[in-house]
Amino acid sequence: MPRARTPPPRGNAGSGVAGNANTTELALLTPPTSANIEGHTTVVHALPPSHLPISKYIAVNRDDAIQLQSHLATRNASIWYAEGSNRAGEGWSAAVEWIYDPGRSGSKMRGCVGEGDALDCELGGIFKAVEGFQELLRLSLKHSTIMPNHLIIFSSSQAAIVSVDTSTRPEAIKFDALWRDICSEFITAHLTLAWVPPHDSIEGQVLAQKIAHVAASNAYQKRRREGGLPDIYRRPGGGEPAPPGSTQPGHWQHGDADPSWPKIPFERPVPRIRTASIEAPNSATNPTAQLPPDQNYSAPTVAARPDFAPDDEIPKEGSVFVTK
Repeated sequence: MPRARTPPPRGNAGSGVAGNANTTELALLTPPTSANIEGHTTVVHALPPSHLPISKYIAVNRDDAIQLQSHLATRNASIWYAEGSNRAGEGWSAAVEWIYDPGRSGSKMRGCVGEGDALDCELGGIFKAVEGFQELLRLSLKHSTIMPNHLIIFSSSQAAIVSVDTSTRPEAIKFDALWRDICSEFITAHLTLAWVPPHDSIEGQVLAQKIAHVAASNAYQKRRREGGLPDIYRRPGGGEPAPPGSTQPGHWQHGDADPSWPKIPFERPVPRIRTASIEAPNSATNPTAQLPPDQNYSAPTVAARPDFAPDDEIPKEGSVFVTK
């Protein structure tokens, strides 16, 4: 196993993230492990398996995280960046789809989380990315086009990646319900969550950060003009963007944000393959049906159908099944 390097403390100065430049984000305390992620080997923090169809990767080292992002961004998947911003106690989230060929943004999602902290905003960003992914899937059905059922979301918040399926926060509960719905409707759907530190060269991340920050700033200025800010946020510095959610210590550093919360496993629906059945004529029930004396009847089998192959029962990428 490659020797894990201890990640240096990371602040927001020069990272493009609004907030206190002296703020240091915390890291996971779980042991490092080597992982082969779609052909790319790196050292990540060990995390308990999710009860949902989710893979989560948080690299131990910043440079490794950026290399993993470069590798995953070229996969045959729907690529999204999720961010959040909080000012004066009100949070906003944003998610941006990024199309690497030819290198431009696609769908954009934005939402008001309402009253909450920075972690609520970052969880909201992941939720908005999944919501945008669902819209694209349904559009692909409507227009009879094929799109990957694999969703990859990059987030700069380690706390949000851990908490999204282990927390009882409202945005995490909304995510849990939405992702279950998607995986029930599209039975090959899978989500990969990966941590990527703030970096000016990652255009999708920068754009998602800007959308969330501008939304939170505009809402703050409006409340300030209308006199709707609580007194605590009227004092100097009270309206500055809140530090990221990963600056707050908690259970998330051990891989589970709420260990006492029972996680209900998700079971994928099994598609029912319908085949036509042909019954042999029965002279007792149908006197007019007679077989020639020199011909023996044998019911056709499924394998005899020219349009059927044994592999048809195995769901493939891009396949659509209607389940009940």
